[in-house]
Amino acid sequence: MRDLQFGMLGVDTSHGPAFASLLNGSNGRGEIQGAKIVTPFPEPSALSISMDRVGQFTEEVRSYGVKVTKTIEEMVEGVDAVLILSADGACHLDQLKRLVPWGKPVFIDKPFALTGVDAEEMKELARSLPVMSSSALRFAEGLTVALGKGAVCGASVFGPVDFLKERPGFSWYGIHMVEMLFRALGTGRVRWEGLHAEGNMEGWEDRKGEGDRRR
Repeated sequence: MRDLQFGMLGVDTSHGPAFASLLNGSNGRGEIQGAKIVTPFPEPSALSISMDRVGQFTEEVRSYGVKVTKTIEEMVEGVDAVLILSADGACHLDQLKRLVPWGKPVFIDKPFALTGVDAEEMKELARSLPVMSSSALRFAEGLTVALGKGAVCGASVFGPVDFLKERPGFSWYGIHMVEMLFRALGTGRVRWEGLHAEGNMEGWEDRKGEGDRRR
């Protein structure tokens, strides 16, 4: 059986080289067998972290024996699934729309979207093709081991809460802590709060398992 073939849309974060390393490896055999990155398509956004890094990360991914493509059509043709790894979550709705006609499974890296409106539209588009998005920390080994030791009555997690000047008020890595909490506590919890370094409190509510509600 041949390896699954993955396209990569967006090569402006360290996740691009990380996926290529895990799947392709430096000698054609990555740590995870059965799948390969074959056609990345660098598509930088207007974010400074995107424009400043896309060239570097593209060259790193190229070193894993892939064919760097120039269009989304060239990237998706012939692959089995696509990884959307663009740094700017504001691009993800448009990118998903452009992939829908192919009907191929799509993984969307964090941040999934920057607004609830975009996220709801992406959810509707996911009725047309398989879509998955998650923080890797939901499946972290340490968390999995801890949860296997007994019932959880409360949880405290911490992590980076970086902000970008182009996207004020949006916590770029906050999803990691949110997903660890939902993995540990499940849905239907009344409320959780977070305190970051500047002393500002962030809060969400999950009412009867309906999902996250910013307050």
